[in-house]
Amino acid sequence: MEVLADDAKVRLLVERRGLKVRGCMGLLIEAAKRGFLSVSEARRAINELVERGYRVSREVLRMAHELLSRLER
Repeated sequence: MEVLADDAKVRLLVERRGLKVRGCMGLLIEAAKRGFLSVSEARRAINELVERGYRVSREVLRMAHELLSRLER
């Protein structure tokens, strides 16, 4: 079972209960892996989230783009 959550407190609570947590970026990457979105669509959606104020660390953003780049290979 997985839970979609971006709020840090919710994520921590869910993880303590042993459930997997996936945020917006993880969902977009998974959609690209499964072919529901192209890699470019997922990358565009992530960039748009950030442009609209979605708070994410540079490291998480770098990792998201790296994962998407691996899917293009």
